[in-house]
Amino acid sequence: MEQRDLIKDKIEQLGKVLARIISDFLGLKSKGQFAQGIEISNERFQSELNIDIEKIIRFDKTETKEYFNHRKLAAPHLEVLSEYFIEIGMGKLEANKAEAELYLKKAIELFDIVDKTSKTLSLERINKKTQIENLIKEQSSFGN
Repeated sequence: MEQRDLIKDKIEQLGKVLARIISDFLGLKSKGQFAQGIEISNERFQSELNIDIEKIIRFDKTETKEYFNHRKLAAPHLEVLSEYFIEIGMGKLEANKAEAELYLKKAIELFDIVDKTSKTLSLERINKKTQIENLIKEQSSFGN
């Protein structure tokens, strides 16, 4: 019982750290400091949570799943990270479509992992994935 409480506490702490990092990123983004926000957030992910965003973005689906399983991230954590990837992808659409697409596809991938590991069906996740997929198709039709 005590072991379960420790795990639960660890998961809650992780969620709080994730939320703080994302909140700070969104604050910088809203102040027009998008690139700086990404840099600071990615450094914090690495130093505070041992999550290497630059590495993750280049992983295939299996590597991504193993990476997060090893770090014991739960479905809600992956959903938060997916939102982070969406924000970055949307912000990079104008400057670098190819890189934006990497982030947006990774967001979909994380939602897919959540769908497989979660015991609930989320219409919100399905809608977000569909919107991202449509955006990627739309951007691809305009070319780089």
